[in-house]
Amino acid sequence: MKPSEIQAHMDVALRYAEESQAVRSKVGAIVVKDGKVISIGWNGTPTGWHSNICEDRVDPTPDDYRRMSREEFEAAFPYVKERSYDAEEAEVRYALVTKPEVIHAERNAIAKLASSHESGKDAVMFITHQPCFECAKEIKQVGIKEVFYFHPYRIKDGVNFLRECGIPVRRVEKDILGQIERTRATLAALQQMHQQGGYHEECGCA
Repeated sequence: MKPSEIQAHMDVALRYAEESQAVRSKVGAIVVKDGKVISIGWNGTPTGWHSNICEDRVDPTPDDYRRMSREEFEAAFPYVKERSYDAEEAEVRYALVTKPEVIHAERNAIAKLASSHESGKDAVMFITHQPCFECAKEIKQVGIKEVFYFHPYRIKDGVNFLRECGIPVRRVEKDILGQIERTRATLAALQQMHQQGGYHEECGCA
């Protein structure tokens, strides 16, 4: 698969991630086979569930204020909401915890495959985020042959499992398309200089 195609498919996965109702992390996934997208998915609650809210709000306790340093507290409770209290603005910090009923983007994409006439065997999956271990098992089970992801994660068990299974897993660098465009621009400039004639320091030709 050409770099430009890889970037294009990842761009599609990133776009589908925006369909997620999650606040903490919006994840998108697509399955590509023979050059076409055969399934899509994003993280969210099951179809027909009574709510599309993906996280529970967790407020800090007095003990959290006491036992944590300022840096630890802000990392544990990264979300901030301003509220007016006695005519003064007070900073309110809280955390968001994903609800247990939320389905990962990869699983949603694989579930859509199961309800269609398409097969995941020898397909390629593009995910906006590095897959977890549970999703990695389903990726292996459905027969996907290669995985691309965009955002890394500190826990690597999903990626390690897929690689142990012989499934290539590659991260799509943010600037891959920019590198392609810069290369094209350089080649176009060299071609123009060739047409004008003379010696060119860039390529050493006369």
